[in-house]
Amino acid sequence: MQNRHINLGIMNFTNCLPINYSLCKWNLEGLIFNNGCPTELNRLMIDGKIDIAPVSSVEYLHNQDKFTLLDNICISSFGKVDSVVLFSNYEMKKLSGKHIGIPYTSASSIALLKIFLAQNNADIDSIKFSVHSYENSLEEFLNKKYDAVLFIGDPAFLANIKFHNKYLIYDFGECWFNMTNLPMVFATWVARTDWVMSNNDDFIWIKSILDKAVESGLNVYFNEIINLTSENFKIDKIFIEDYLTNKIKYNFTENHWKSLKLFKEMNDSLIKRAEIV
Repeated sequence: MQNRHINLGIMNFTNCLPINYSLCKWNLEGLIFNNGCPTELNRLMIDGKIDIAPVSSVEYLHNQDKFTLLDNICISSFGKVDSVVLFSNYEMKKLSGKHIGIPYTSASSIALLKIFLAQNNADIDSIKFSVHSYENSLEEFLNKKYDAVLFIGDPAFLANIKFHNKYLIYDFGECWFNMTNLPMVFATWVARTDWVMSNNDDFIWIKSILDKAVESGLNVYFNEIINLTSENFKIDKIFIEDYLTNKIKYNFTENHWKSLKLFKEMNDSLIKRAEIV
């Protein structure tokens, strides 16, 4: 067997845990793990420092000339996702002129936020956006700093459980599905096209491995993953099980591709409008 050397990006969110856990269990020779949040993996891919990774869907859409899509896997939801959430003191249509906190870890969700604001006739140009790094609790953010704040990943998932009835909650998976009747694709697995061209056998191999990792993570290792995550987060197992089986979806279909194309069209339209202004 040929010697493999694949730099693989690993996203440090629970929604990727079925894949990550399987890969760690298998300890496959030739796979070098590179951990990071979405924006960090986006940058590593753009800079050519890793070969394949889950990246923000908006990052893939902006770099289709550089990235090759793995059309068998993604991070998506049909309706509520529970881990991409705008917590707000105001209805979205009343956020004109307000102050919104956005996370340093996000790319796709920030683009989505502006799409939803526009759809609710909010004046985006009048809104102040400030980047946060989860340095405060959700309560501190909304009581003292922001009028609304966007959380993604595990911070969103946990805050959504804890503050379920305290603030206005806009779940972006649900918002997108209600608007389009399509799944929202938050992250896509991509490979650098220049790497694929010279390592096609490895590309085919890793596509198959990732498929098997999802299947194993949701079956063979599922109870281990549920127990571990429940213990780490100090929450009931039922929340983790519901999240990984009912909210997060890993397959990629024609409807996912339609959703990506619509997302690009809407995001590009907002960018062009901002340039004209």
